[in-house]
Amino acid sequence: MILKTSSLYVQHKTTLYGWTSDKPVQIFVLSNDGKWYLQKNVVFVSNTQFFVECYFGDENTQHGAKFVVVAVVTDKRPYSPMTQLPPGITSPPLTVILGHNCNQK
Repeated sequence: MILKTSSLYVQHKTTLYGWTSDKPVQIFVLSNDGKWYLQKNVVFVSNTQFFVECYFGDENTQHGAKFVVVAVVTDKRPYSPMTQLPPGITSPPLTVILGHNCNQK
């Protein structure tokens, strides 16, 4: 399973892309508060490729903040936020940084 973005630097709302042969997939973002936040609406564009709109911080989050994103193969829809990821196969972690023009929409 692979997750990627077009840049190391992200905006508050950024599309991530992924590939997996396993389903269903849930995407989680680890925030600076130490909690994992479930990202909604993973959209598969083929049997193996998907995309998801991810949210990083809020209007008060300073640029330069780091976030970790993982994909988890699980059919459970856990409550968010949480301190631990649900059990399942996980992608390698993807670290991204909130970019300098993060307040632009």
